[in-house]
Amino acid sequence: MVVSGGYETQTFDDQVALDGAGLPVTDLAIRLDQISFGQVSLDIPVWKKLELGLDYRIEKSLSNDAFYNYEGRRSFSAAFGVNF
Repeated sequence: MVVSGGYETQTFDDQVALDGAGLPVTDLAIRLDQISFGQVSLDIPVWKKLELGLDYRIEKSLSNDAFYNYEGRRSFSAAFGVNF
């Protein structure tokens, strides 16, 4: 099992933050995003050369731009792999 997480800050020097109506915010602030995430991955042997991979990720974005400010995104994926 692999557990990972991270945090990143992104500034957009040439992009003004927008309000919910898609108009520039009143103070013409430059867009600033703060993104944090966590992820858990697990590989499970199913049969001799067959492996099942499971992955779960949570992401949260705080932004002064209404279109990029969201409380959470969650994703789950499953994949099969064959080892040679």
